[in-house]
Amino acid sequence: MDKSSITYSPNTTKESEVEIGRVLGVKARDGIQRYLGLPAFSLRKKRLQFRYLRDRMEKKVQTWSQRDFSAGGKEVLIKSVVQAVPIYAMQCFRLPDSICDDMHRICAAFWWGDKENERHLHWKRWDKLCIPKDKGGMGFRDFKVFNKALVAKQVWRMLTRPDSLVTRVFRAKYFKDGDLLNTPVPARASYVWRSMAWSREIIKDGMGWKMGNGHNICIF
Repeated sequence: MDKSSITYSPNTTKESEVEIGRVLGVKARDGIQRYLGLPAFSLRKKRLQFRYLRDRMEKKVQTWSQRDFSAGGKEVLIKSVVQAVPIYAMQCFRLPDSICDDMHRICAAFWWGDKENERHLHWKRWDKLCIPKDKGGMGFRDFKVFNKALVAKQVWRMLTRPDSLVTRVFRAKYFKDGDLLNTPVPARASYVWRSMAWSREIIKDGMGWKMGNGHNICIF
């Protein structure tokens, strides 16, 4: 309990804060920016909130840009180190397209050998390099596509594990009828739920339907 804390909404009254604190036995705390490496609160400007991922990636690349690597060495560093930086956050949140574009530019600059105040010619667009190797590309990750797939994986886990704690929490708030894939998104929904709703189409397009006992089938 000493490691736990609670942050209240500005709409919470002081009386409620005192009562909640008394019941839970957890102290209040303000100003938590990130928890376990992820944003603790959703800001209006998402680019500002996730800029730390781009900065962390850029810092890694800058330490390598002054050294000469072979094409194979650059490929290994990009795939195993640089492109692994945002994966943890991408499993829960939809990253802004502008952040994904920035990360693509960082990877492309390192691949083509750009250095500080020295830009080399980029012989091929980055989206072409994200094509699998057997189809003529380099197999690098497209962050936008990969992000959507990772969030969709969380939706699939909620579908296949209806008794898990996270599923029960989201069901009680957003899809009380149990229809996770088709329930509308409320105007004041959390950013996590909006991210899941954004990725639902992947599940819809790829999943199958088993007849079962017919309870959820409307013959009309």
